Formats: sequence, C-alpha cells, structure tokens
Amino acid sequence: MVDPIAYRSLVFTATFFAGVFQAVFGLFRWYS
Repeated sequence: MVDPIAYRSLVFTATFFAGVFQAVFGLFRWYS
C-alpha cells in the first residue's frame, strides 16, 4: 500500500530536482 502524501512528495521532489538539473545543464551549455 502506497501513502498518497509520501508519493506526492516523492514525485514533487523528483520533478523539482529534474527541473533544477535541466536548468543548470542549460546554463552550463549556454555559457561554455
């Protein structure tokens, strides 16, 4: 059984880190 709150938190954290990583990678690619 999966806890909906924990699952939502996990998805939010994964999406947040993916967005941050993509932004940093994009800036690194633009400024390199």
